[in-house]
Amino acid sequence: MNTETVTGIISAVATTATGLLAWQAARSANKAAHESAQVVKDADRDRRWNALTPQLTYTCVAKDDGSRAELRIRLDGPIGLERLDRVTVRIRDDRPNRAKSLLAGGPTAEEVARQVWGPYRLNTNVENVDPSGRYVTFPDGVVVGEDLVCALEDTIPPPWNPDRRWWADQVDGMPVRITVECERDAHVPWRIKKEVPVLGERGAQQVTGQLMA
Repeated sequence: MNTETVTGIISAVATTATGLLAWQAARSANKAAHESAQVVKDADRDRRWNALTPQLTYTCVAKDDGSRAELRIRLDGPIGLERLDRVTVRIRDDRPNRAKSLLAGGPTAEEVARQVWGPYRLNTNVENVDPSGRYVTFPDGVVVGEDLVCALEDTIPPPWNPDRRWWADQVDGMPVRITVECERDAHVPWRIKKEVPVLGERGAQQVTGQLMA
């Protein structure tokens, strides 16, 4: 192999290597640009999602002898959110993870999970309420300025301790703890937690909710 041939081979290898390095550099630059654009897009989406967080006002009033109550949830805004397509209201327990704090010989985790731990549950005779009275769905949603109305009824004592007086002592004075899941278009659903005080028919108190972390 003569000198000219060797030189040509070396030159070809160098050219190929240079081209490969340039291609890799361009690919890395394109990837970085794409990732940067995605970060900006995600940040804008999150900003808009936060800006559109539903503004809700809650009113809960006891009825009759206190064995029933009416929970109203009004959509007040914000600007840019004219309506919600679908809303689900869930009754929460007085504290999370009750089913994980069991005593030997006591109720099972399933029994504890089925029990609504609070003063009221959703009226199970109302349409779109699950059999346990734990949640209700409003498939048509709500528009700004209108209310969603939830009919509530007394919770019943747990089967392992059916003493109604004991149960009343446990839940007396508790607020109604709820999570409101709000859906709109292609947005990730908003889940808003709130503790709503229960007041008698002579008065009503309105409170606003906080977005779940």
